[in-house]
Amino acid sequence: MQNIKDYWYIATQILMPVATYLFGLYISNKKIKTALCCMQRNSLLKTCEDYKMRGWCSVEAKDTLCELYNSYHELGGNSFVTDMKNEVMKLPDKPINRKRGDK
Repeated sequence: MQNIKDYWYIATQILMPVATYLFGLYISNKKIKTALCCMQRNSLLKTCEDYKMRGWCSVEAKDTLCELYNSYHELGGNSFVTDMKNEVMKLPDKPINRKRGDK
């Protein structure tokens, strides 16, 4: 009977707080992951809109955009951002020289 009390003490006084702490870390990490994903989505959308309005995007900027998108995707992000990124990837690498009067 004494052994059961010893194990019960270990279970309630040591294992439960450790399990609670680890569960708290999991929940905290999930919230941090969600927050990072939201911030990256915002950054991606803003960047894509800026490049689409400008009408071109350099090769270096496209490379950076791809790296940001890949980390966003690894965090679980996957939405219309993919379409936005693909549209920017199709933009020319340099500004298009236009004649006066062209729009």
